[in-house]
Amino acid sequence: MSEIKRQLGQPGGSPLDPALVARRPQLIVEGNSAAPAGSTTLEQAAAIMGAAFHGLDALARHCDLEPSASVAAQLAAVPFSEETLLRSRDTHVLVACARLSIMGLRAKAPDAFYFKRAWYADEDFARRPLSSRWRLIRKEPVPDSTSKDWARQQAVLAPDELVPGVAEMTLGVVLHRLETGERLLPSVYARTSDVDSSGRRIGLGRFGADGLRIRSFGGRADYYIGLAAARKSSWNRRRSPGFTVRTPTPRDTAAPPDPRPPAPRSARPSAG
Repeated sequence: MSEIKRQLGQPGGSPLDPALVARRPQLIVEGNSAAPAGSTTLEQAAAIMGAAFHGLDALARHCDLEPSASVAAQLAAVPFSEETLLRSRDTHVLVACARLSIMGLRAKAPDAFYFKRAWYADEDFARRPLSSRWRLIRKEPVPDSTSKDWARQQAVLAPDELVPGVAEMTLGVVLHRLETGERLLPSVYARTSDVDSSGRRIGLGRFGADGLRIRSFGGRADYYIGLAAARKSSWNRRRSPGFTVRTPTPRDTAAPPDPRPPAPRSARPSAG
């Protein structure tokens, strides 16, 4: 508690978001080196993922992006367990997502993109900044997800996976290219959770020497369109200290008693 009071007493208040304080109190108490249960420190994650780790340093090098103290605190622990990272280090990239949009990334790394004049420049999905979070993104589409429409692709998504947005995928793919020289998705597209202004599903891929392509497909099936995926976070509120979730009982849902005294019973009328 003394550390919490100290940070709140700094000029301008604490650099930490209230949501972060509520979500990871041990991060404040123990310092940035502490990792909540089910997660890893930045050093551990970088050691496990190797060249597939793209953190705040990569954003600073290639995007000239210096995160605020609040964003840095939100990204101070990686919300995936060591076991999850060890299973994923050959098939995924781990990327720190910060307040950056696709159009913002294009301005920083224009040569990474195929369309020099982006057809999507005015689309919401391209102008919307990312939320600050870590994403563990598949390097390739979900296995057995090509030649399937959008609805059938959902059936091959694993329970511990989700379909990420196109901006998260774009950041991961572009940063990986800039950091390692490797082009992910060189001959296939990965369909994402985003749609354009006409409601057509957005995908990215065919990342060749001429740049990464972002296209609008709708939900149709084709042999070169697979499904993008990212692992869900290992954090589980039900097991975290201070976030016990209790199953409601009938007593919880029953109507509260009426505090008013009972009304007097009317006298029975006399016979006669």
